[in-house]
Amino acid sequence: MNHHFFLGTLLIFLIGCHEKPATSIEDKATAQAAVQKNSQQAKAVVNTGQSLPPQSHTQRPVNNPVALPQGYHVDTTYLKQPLLVDLNGDGKLDSFQVLKNPNQKGMKYLFEFRISDSDKVYYYKSEEEGEDLDIFGRFEITPKTGIYIDEKYRFGENGDIIADEQIDPKHYLKFKGDGVKVNVIEETCGASVFFLDNNKIKRIYLC
Repeated sequence: MNHHFFLGTLLIFLIGCHEKPATSIEDKATAQAAVQKNSQQAKAVVNTGQSLPPQSHTQRPVNNPVALPQGYHVDTTYLKQPLLVDLNGDGKLDSFQVLKNPNQKGMKYLFEFRISDSDKVYYYKSEEEGEDLDIFGRFEITPKTGIYIDEKYRFGENGDIIADEQIDPKHYLKFKGDGVKVNVIEETCGASVFFLDNNKIKRIYLC
């Protein structure tokens, strides 16, 4: 009887050695599923980033709810992105961009100066007969710390440019914020700067 008992115990022991724990198989399957899920999520993030549409030029570049004037759209022929510049000296970046109304009679272009975190927008329209603002193809920010002089003191009787050191400093113009310098497309001097001054856009001819 002891002999039969020993054989039965040995048989149970051998069967137990050949069985694999079910929990081991389940854990492995769970781990594989988690790896596949993480891989799919990673691919989804990459694809989302690659398919993001470019920013529309019609979006307002700063926090200002005022819509564009009727019939006008942002013209990106030369200025591809709005210039961000502190126009009023409050430390916040405002924006400058070029607008065009193709159906407008006469002057079709406007320079737009949009103040951030407000509902203030200022426009400049060409005052030169037969010369619209599309002649300007180069734009850059100009600091308020530069020397700017009104044209009645900048130019002599013959139209020649008077040097800064020959002009009384009392005629230097001071502004609270930075401005925008524009120049013609051709390699000639036809530059002007625009500043916000007393709630108006002031144009200063440089040459």
